[in-house]
Amino acid sequence: MSSTNIKDPAVGGLILVLGATGKTGRRIVERLEASGFPTRRGSRSAFPFFDWNNEANWDDCLAGVEAVYINYAPDLAIPGAADSIQAFVDRARQHGVTRLVLLSGRGQPLPKPDYPIWRWVIELRMHCMGQVMRRAARAND
Repeated sequence: MSSTNIKDPAVGGLILVLGATGKTGRRIVERLEASGFPTRRGSRSAFPFFDWNNEANWDDCLAGVEAVYINYAPDLAIPGAADSIQAFVDRARQHGVTRLVLLSGRGQPLPKPDYPIWRWVIELRMHCMGQVMRRAARAND
């Protein structure tokens, strides 16, 4: 399935891509832009710059954004990752962001089950599944 030139009518506004200069982020930006989506690159070398350790600049990155592709570095499984991501999600909601996508690893060994990120990821996936189910139900009406 080709991912270029596909326009999703659910997102019409600016999309922030975190980790935009990395391996996956760079590809996401290229495909979004090739499909005509307005994008903002989120990285330490972009303007406005984004850094997980500098919450003071998050507002500048989130201004006018409708959707965010979240790529947490260095890894979702490290202690403190869930807290940082949750703080960012809360800030994104304050800015009116309506769609969030969280990059997670595939084929990686699972971290210790007591890491709080697992509860958070499960809650996020349940929320997203609920959104998809509601959208599908509306489309079938």
